[in-house]
Amino acid sequence: MPEQERGWMGAFTIPRELTFAKDGTLRMNPVEELQSIRGAHHAFSNLTVDADTVAPLANVKGDSLEIKAIFSISRSVEGTEFGMQLRCSDDGQEYTEVAYASSEGKLRMDRSRSGAGEPGCSEVELASLPDGRIVFHLFLDRSSVELFANGGMKTITNRIYPESSSLGIRLFARGGEAIIESLDVWELDVTTTID
Repeated sequence: MPEQERGWMGAFTIPRELTFAKDGTLRMNPVEELQSIRGAHHAFSNLTVDADTVAPLANVKGDSLEIKAIFSISRSVEGTEFGMQLRCSDDGQEYTEVAYASSEGKLRMDRSRSGAGEPGCSEVELASLPDGRIVFHLFLDRSSVELFANGGMKTITNRIYPESSSLGIRLFARGGEAIIESLDVWELDVTTTID
């Protein structure tokens, strides 16, 4: 971890609200006050990513973003793996991948191409929502990625160390096409104080 050279290690996560769902499970979601740092908004709907394709998200780049993506499992081919690649370099060699493997019911964040530091992969089991959707709610900062999946059922937080010029976002599908019902991206003003 590059920060170890400076005598420290670790990270604070963004403020979270903890709640119990009707089924008695604990949910973790970003606090509503984080909406006050949202800036420019980019909205997309009804996107299809063809099988075995990686597609750049046009006109959206950044190192401080909030992203909410709703994928339809029920409209995708059985066994499809889909997701997003964040902090992508122009040459495609550097990125952090957030993926859902529908046949395994697994969500993962892969840092093997995230830049400096130790590579690694965080993985959790995640069932689709009853309506056949998977929801990614991501907060991307200069050296971190926080993922809240399916309304806070699962969360993954990781540190990443990409080059400052790696700012792209790409969508991908493997084994079948992926259907994205909606995709919202907000540029975040990280200099704003949260009220």
